[in-house]
Formats: sequence, structure tokens, C-alpha cells
Amino acid sequence: MGLSQNEISEKYNISFDQTGVIVPTAIYCRCLMENLGVETLWFPDYSLCDGMAYDYGVKNRYIKNSHNFEEDIIAAARSISKRYKCSQAHIRNLEEIALLVFDRMKKVHGMGKRERLLLQISIILHNCGKFISLEDVSECAFNIIMATEIIGLSHMEREMIAYTVKFNTSRFLYYDELAASTALSETEYMVVAKMTAILRMVNALDRTHQQKCKNVSVTLKEHELRITASGNADFSLEKGTFDEKAEFFEEIFNVHPVFKQRKQI
Repeated sequence: MGLSQNEISEKYNISFDQTGVIVPTAIYCRCLMENLGVETLWFPDYSLCDGMAYDYGVKNRYIKNSHNFEEDIIAAARSISKRYKCSQAHIRNLEEIALLVFDRMKKVHGMGKRERLLLQISIILHNCGKFISLEDVSECAFNIIMATEIIGLSHMEREMIAYTVKFNTSRFLYYDELAASTALSETEYMVVAKMTAILRMVNALDRTHQQKCKNVSVTLKEHELRITASGNADFSLEKGTFDEKAEFFEEIFNVHPVFKQRKQI
């Protein structure tokens, strides 16, 4: 701490240009070690240029990427949801149903693998606003997501997730109304509309947070999406809420969703 930049350069055999970041880096590492309770930090001998070269190699298929970075994004989202005391059982239940719906409707919605990930993150974070306020859940959730960096997601993708979560419980704003307050393009806005329609509908199927829907199957036939769940529980509340949310889903996709209960003997 008491050495000058010249002394740091001579003592540690590094260039003078790099000496200015040595002290801040050391302070950061020390705080990191103290907060995490670790005794040793390992620094890989890689630079930003190495990362850029690796990214180029992966994109152009010179290098086969063995690490699934999407799992890192999902893990980060789960960590945020746990921090804000979201029901993990409820989230897992909605994930299963929503991703089934997404996969069965590929030919209808035209979205890809990345949009599937954004939908999954939206589901994981859709209840985080309740930690702040039960009265204004949607706005609180929007602010939490926009204020929280998730490594692996761009600012635009985070905004798409934030609006999807917001519109889950608040009035859906059409593009003419929203354009003044967002930089999202019409294409990105349409992805938000599609994700919102799916999130609203599947959220209705676990309205009581009791995970009544078991062994869910999803089939698409012409303009009807049939969701069937096993169980002998009373689905009166879920059916009522589902029918209400189904209207918006049909408006977006021109597909009529139907919920059926398969009773077990």
C-alpha cells in the first residue's frame, strides 16, 4: 500500500502502465476473500484477448464449447429468486408446464432456444416483487430485475424479462403505449407479448401454490392447445383463472387453450 508506482514496477517486475490497478485489485481481492471466507484465490493466466479469441472460435465452430453457459444464467436467476424468498416448488412446477407449452408450440410462436431461456428466467423471477410489496408486485419485480445484473444476459434481454414479469399481473401495454418508455424494437416487443401470454396462462394453473397439476401433458391440434393434468384435487380456482388468462393467450397466438383434469382412480 505504501509503495509508489515506480517501486511496485521494480519490486514485482511489471510494466509501469499496469501499476495503477495493482492496489485497487489487491483491495478487491482481499474483500472478496474475507466475504467468502476463503484462504486462496486462483487467477487463471488468461487475458481479455484470450476470451475474445475463444468467443470467435466458438462462433465460427473452430472450437467446441463444452461448458453450458445457459446453466450459469439459470443458476444466477435461481439465486436471485431465493434471495427474494420466492417459492421454489411453485417455480419448478411452472417451469415444467411452460417449457412443455413452448416446445409443443414451436411452429406457432416461431421463437428459438434463446427465447426459451428468457421465458424460463421470467418464470424463475416472476414473484420476486412480493418481497418488497404485495400491493404493487409487478412494478417492484420490474425494478428488481432492471437493477440486478445477470451475467450472460444483455441489457435488452433483461428488459424483455422485466416487462414479461411486469405484464404477468399488470395491464398489458401495447407497443404504441410502451414505445415512449422503452428502447425495445417491435420484434423484441412481440417476444415479450408471447412470453407474457405463456407465463400468465401457466401461472393460473398453480394459482394456489399447491402444485396440484401432476403428470402434465400438452398437445397442439390445429387451433387448440390442450393441457391435461392428473390429480383428484379441486381445480375450481385454477380453471376459473385459466379461462380468464386464456383470452390473452388466444389473442396473441390465435390458439385456444383448454385445461382438462384427468382424475386418478
